[in-house]
Amino acid sequence: MQACTRGDVAKLELPSPSGCGWTVEDDTLKIDWVDGDIIPTQLVDILAEQAMMTTFRKLTKMMSSTTSSMTFSVMMRMIFK
Repeated sequence: MQACTRGDVAKLELPSPSGCGWTVEDDTLKIDWVDGDIIPTQLVDILAEQAMMTTFRKLTKMMSSTTSSMTFSVMMRMIFK
């Protein structure tokens, strides 16, 4: 179903939000909260490890090329910008 077929026509045919993360109860739109994990725990572990290794590599590279006067907070801002 298309949301809009022509820009000059005021009639919109929008899909129902029910079943797409929302429910309709008593004519009120409510969030359909997820029960359980959204993604597998193994994937969370892999992503966390990759993020940690990337941060470690950036920090190691910066520490080897910066002067000792640079503060830790300045280095952290450079890593996470």
